[in-house]
Amino acid sequence: MPSAFTITRMTEEPLFENGKSASRVLVEFKVGTDGPFFERFAKEGFNASIVQSRLTQFATHLTQLRS
Repeated sequence: MPSAFTITRMTEEPLFENGKSASRVLVEFKVGTDGPFFERFAKEGFNASIVQSRLTQFATHLTQLRS
């Protein structure tokens, strides 16, 4: 069973690509007592299920590496 993750902070970051500005969301989190770790998400379409899925996948992978 993967370690639980805890989101410690979410911030919006400006992003400039090809002369256009946009933004993305930076999520800081811990897996159990390990971390902090960081994941970036596109702001467009950002929602809790996307965050949950990606962080769960990361936590599972980390747990497998530690086994």
